[in-house]
Amino acid sequence: MALPPNAVSSDQEMVESFIDRVYHPHKGAIWTGVTLFFAAVIAILAVREYRASRRDDMWSRYREAAGGFRLDPLNEPDKAAATKQIEALQQVIKDYPDDSVTPFAWLQVAKAQYATGDYEAALKSIESLRSGFKDFALNRLPAELNATGRAEPLVQKLEDTFKSEREWSKKQTYVHHWPSEDRLALVETTAGNMWLGFYSDPSEAPQHVAGFIERAKRGDYNGTQIYSIIQTTEGAPSQFEGGSKASGLAERGGIRDPAEHDKDEPTDTIEPEESRATVHHEYRVVSSAKLESGESATRFLVVAKRGGLNKLNGESTPFAAVMEREQSLETLDKIGRSPTYGNHPETKDSPGVYRLRDHPYPPIYIRRVSIFSKEKLEDGHAWDTSRVGKNEPEPWEAGLAPPKPDEFTDRK
Repeated sequence: MALPPNAVSSDQEMVESFIDRVYHPHKGAIWTGVTLFFAAVIAILAVREYRASRRDDMWSRYREAAGGFRLDPLNEPDKAAATKQIEALQQVIKDYPDDSVTPFAWLQVAKAQYATGDYEAALKSIESLRSGFKDFALNRLPAELNATGRAEPLVQKLEDTFKSEREWSKKQTYVHHWPSEDRLALVETTAGNMWLGFYSDPSEAPQHVAGFIERAKRGDYNGTQIYSIIQTTEGAPSQFEGGSKASGLAERGGIRDPAEHDKDEPTDTIEPEESRATVHHEYRVVSSAKLESGESATRFLVVAKRGGLNKLNGESTPFAAVMEREQSLETLDKIGRSPTYGNHPETKDSPGVYRLRDHPYPPIYIRRVSIFSKEKLEDGHAWDTSRVGKNEPEPWEAGLAPPKPDEFTDRK
């Protein structure tokens, strides 16, 4: 028996029925689900792209930093390059503390620290590698059998090497050497004079020395202030700093704001040299000042603390030392003990003193810096040298008065 034509629904009727029974009642939920699906797909793709970009960036930075120094046991290490590599890799570790690149970075940092002779830091880096990345190959793969017949991991072998070198180095007594007096700088200040000798040997700091001498002959230091005196909480001298052109006299006529040296553009930097790793910051050593952008090619610091400042070792390049001649050490000690705006009775409670921090009060000026060779003034000075060594003031000193903190309260 034949069915009537309308006994079975057509495809169109089935679709319309589905739309009426399913789509319309749940239209909002359906479109919400579709939207969320595509949003999830886009988010997944974005996360994948971010992770890929992040991965490429960290490995690119690692390769760039790791390529700057290679530990060669057959040759003397380039300690300046090793120090630069440590700084770059430590920044990579800071930015990617738990990523796959980090154990490789710790390993390279440890090797570079070993090359610079900082065995304690190298051992700490190895410990960070061992404790934080136990599945790293160096922690799992065995080296040769030890005396007990057990296979030690490769990282243990490396750690044993660092410890052995550390113990050996402790037996080597550091012997500080002072520069010769063949070539000297006479630094004349309003607090007295100092003679400086230079660490100019090719294995020390020849570029720092050349830069200092060039600026001295050009007169860049003449008329500038000792712009900072750092003292301990008990008031004992620690260090003082000079060489900032912004701490000088404005047009040789008036007093600059003593805090103006903070506005120096830190673009005039210089690469560290060998003495950074080989000469310690003993009392009376002169070193390059450390800026955020690197070592300053113009600013310098003088160690005024008896016993030295070990915390500065390896941080900046020593290039000169105050010599034991005439009244040099007396001048060094006098400057180191000089009152500052922060502790002088006349200024410590004044408005605006916070801006002046450790600047000496009254101000201490560098009158002139001149270069001598074999006890004779060298040629090439670009300024009037007629008063060199005579302890005579410069014309611009007449009528100078120290500024008071309240003069700078409203300055920006």
